[in-house]
Amino acid sequence: MKSTRRSGQAAGGGRAPDKSDGARAPKPRRTRRTPEAARENILEAARTLIAEVGPDAVAIKDVARLAGVSRTLVLHYFGGYEPLVQEVLRTGVQRFRALMLAEVRSEGPVEPAAWIALVFDELRNSTTGRLVLWALLSRRLEGPDAFFHREQGLKLLCDAMQERLVAVYGDQAPERAALESTVVLGIAAAWGYVLGGAALWGALGKAPDEARDREARDRLGRMLLQSVLGPRPALSRR
Repeated sequence: MKSTRRSGQAAGGGRAPDKSDGARAPKPRRTRRTPEAARENILEAARTLIAEVGPDAVAIKDVARLAGVSRTLVLHYFGGYEPLVQEVLRTGVQRFRALMLAEVRSEGPVEPAAWIALVFDELRNSTTGRLVLWALLSRRLEGPDAFFHREQGLKLLCDAMQERLVAVYGDQAPERAALESTVVLGIAAAWGYVLGGAALWGALGKAPDEARDREARDRLGRMLLQSVLGPRPALSRR
């Protein structure tokens, strides 16, 4: 008896295996990120681009391309470019605040010069520092809606400084009002020096260099400590 199986029909009624099926490559699986990881990936891309070209030269599409996501996803998480830049700034300031708090709370003598040095270094050498100066000049840190006002991070820093000064100087520690004024003046002086120090040295006919920057930092630290503490008994005139 002749076989009645059709060509391509396997024994038992199944279809004979097609050799071409085995040559089809499986589709690569896409890596799924958690919402938190996806958001951080976008922030990191924004930080990188802002560090390279500055905040005014970056667009949402650039951030999306570097992060490997769609423009729609960036807008989903941040709503627009301005909120994205604000979040880059906010998270950077939070990181620096944690660094400052650790320095203020460290044991040993109170050294405002070391605290001021951290501010100088952050403003000069980090994306966050340059972004803070940009936000200051563009007035993005003013008003009740600015995160500076909402978070009141400087208040937390003053709390830590007050605790440290009381631990070291006891009842001779400065009053809170004097401390807050000194902190504001110190940070404002650091901002001003980073923005205009080179021009001011040039106006004196001198070139800015690391030695002059270090002397300015140290002198500012000593002035701030003397200002906030007042004359110490050992230094008072008789």
